[in-house]
Amino acid sequence: MHCNQARQIYDQNIQAYLKSPVGGKNNIQSKALSRFLRFLKPGARVLDLGCGPGMNAELVMNSYPHIRVTGLDLSRVMIRHARKRAPKGDFHCLDIRTASYPENAFDAIIVASVAYHLKPAELAELIRNAAAALKPDGLLFLNFWSGGYSGFKQLDFANRPMMVYYHEDTFLSQLIRLHAFGSLSVKKHPRQLDTASGQESITDVYYVGQALKTYSAADLLIYDSMYSVAHRVFEKGVRKKSL
Repeated sequence: MHCNQARQIYDQNIQAYLKSPVGGKNNIQSKALSRFLRFLKPGARVLDLGCGPGMNAELVMNSYPHIRVTGLDLSRVMIRHARKRAPKGDFHCLDIRTASYPENAFDAIIVASVAYHLKPAELAELIRNAAAALKPDGLLFLNFWSGGYSGFKQLDFANRPMMVYYHEDTFLSQLIRLHAFGSLSVKKHPRQLDTASGQESITDVYYVGQALKTYSAADLLIYDSMYSVAHRVFEKGVRKKSL
């Protein structure tokens, strides 16, 4: 429900979003993504999850024309913009939470500027699916917000509040290691997030990891336990806010 609400807000405020610090040119994210792209080889296949209006795809394809990009987003408005911005990309209007991903198909997966729309359990499941969709030694670029309180917030471009999720750095680090992602780079950037009620201090976290593809039965049992804990913690928080 929250993702569909966010989609409606983006669709209604697309021009304001494109001019905002969240949706416009993000120099920190662009620099982090540029460093990430240096690891890719000619002919690499990249999957951009929650691709938005195609800013990351445009950066990838302008910097490295040999790379093929597939982008998925829940918003048809975003997909239309992405196709105009990066016409050589392959973009589809799909829900990244429920989409089917082929195994061992991609050299890299980008999850940027979308994690704050996902519940902890949903992001955990997405990381699990990303690990399966990556080729051996494939790369994951993950961006998420940490250090704040999850809840309904009216971001600077929006005409009404939407649900925003902050994610615990420690939990995600454990989850990423569980899926045998060797860490290549972790960058943390404290910054101010503009909302209708003022600025919030958050940390923008950029993680680059390599899929090592070494699973065990014990790993999967640990994952299922962590997934269940994440889901219970989220549901408990929601019940408290509704009382």
